[in-house]
Amino acid sequence: MASTTSPVVAIGASAGGLKALSEVLSSLSTDFPAAITVYNTCTPIILARWQVFSTTVQL
Repeated sequence: MASTTSPVVAIGASAGGLKALSEVLSSLSTDFPAAITVYNTCTPIILARWQVFSTTVQL
């Protein structure tokens, strides 16, 4: 079987980086040519705010 590769972009952010993370993700085109994985550390309150944001902005 032939081996294939796919590009992957990994982004890490702390709880203080949610605004920057939101700006980066919302600026990407829908046909961005790579898979994106996000690692973020945050508190339950910040996570709830992120969930509200992600339902109002198409990521």
